[in-house]
Amino acid sequence: MTRRFPTVDALIAQARAETGLEAFGDAEFVPPLEALVDSLEREADLNPTGIALQRTRLVELLKNRLRFHAFLERHPEILEEPLAPPVIILGLPRTGTTMLQRLLSSDPRFIPTRWYEVRFPVPVLDWDFDERHDARIPMGKAEISAMIEANSELLSIHPLDAMAPDEDLMLLETTFLSTVPGSQANLPSYNAFYEADDARISTRYHRRLLQFLQWQRRRAGHDVDGKPWLLKAPSHMFIFESMRRTYPGARFILSHRDPLACIPSISSLYFEQWKVYSVRPDPAECGRYSAHYYGAALDRVVAAAVKEPERFIDLEYEDLMRRQDEVLERIYAFLGWPIDEETRVGFAHWRAENPRNRRKPHHYRIEDFGLTRDGLERDYAAYRRSRGYDRTPTLNPSTRTA
Repeated sequence: MTRRFPTVDALIAQARAETGLEAFGDAEFVPPLEALVDSLEREADLNPTGIALQRTRLVELLKNRLRFHAFLERHPEILEEPLAPPVIILGLPRTGTTMLQRLLSSDPRFIPTRWYEVRFPVPVLDWDFDERHDARIPMGKAEISAMIEANSELLSIHPLDAMAPDEDLMLLETTFLSTVPGSQANLPSYNAFYEADDARISTRYHRRLLQFLQWQRRRAGHDVDGKPWLLKAPSHMFIFESMRRTYPGARFILSHRDPLACIPSISSLYFEQWKVYSVRPDPAECGRYSAHYYGAALDRVVAAAVKEPERFIDLEYEDLMRRQDEVLERIYAFLGWPIDEETRVGFAHWRAENPRNRRKPHHYRIEDFGLTRDGLERDYAAYRRSRGYDRTPTLNPSTRTA
């Protein structure tokens, strides 16, 4: 059978040719990349657009690693950059974590992760650290535009903005150990490889890239001393133990919502991406993957929160929507920070610029993804019982707008 997706050797050769660089510094990334490429070739059923997009993305990630190693050789002080313990937002997708991250990022005491930076963490080697000349910004805006053009429904599910704070998950993608590939195509063998990994390699590289981003901010003239990064990714729940070890002293904001509302919605988001990449994406496979993965992730972080309650603050999605000021007061009390006038003004400005009614409604049916209410109630029984969701009527997710 004729091979459709390029080999690992071909991808590496292309990255080296396009950068003129040879050294990666280590080969830790090769086994997960091999697992991913094998799964893309055998299982993903990629269409021509999917093949082109995946090849481009993987080569770009390899180019990031080559350029990062070149930066480290020129500036070994990057890995001495001190990181304050970060604040990490966790929770199932669709629990308000993106809104909370962007709202809190209006407080200049945090360092936010901007989309274009985490998508393209490594600038060109001759960048002068003047953000007006940062080629990553137009690259990020162009990629967002292309994503929206390929499938405009994505905007109704997740607000895309190259300049806005977003998930640092994409830093993990540079290790080829993340949930990004599984969100784009059906990759069962790769997903199994990822889930079996202990995340030590990926979170260590994540930390180095975060040090690099902070070093860049410092060189660009930003005040970063003593400020915590504000991180956010639902998938950090699955690798929580490694994140906790990698970032001693980190504090966690854990957002909660009934999985009956969340899992069909995240299945819909993933499936909209699968449609971009695959010939005949299977919505039932997408639903099964989402329900399985996020159930395991939630179990891990809830168990951790029971062991170390002093490092966690819990909040409910409904409170974040309806009693937001009270939730913010609780969060800032947990952090030990006052909410001063500048912070309140920042909150008000962000809310005025980002009204919830600006986004298109997100329509989906639970049955479209091979899921049932009874099945989700069974799979998430312990968690729903612990949060009292089993005693509270949940909007029927058979037909829903989020």
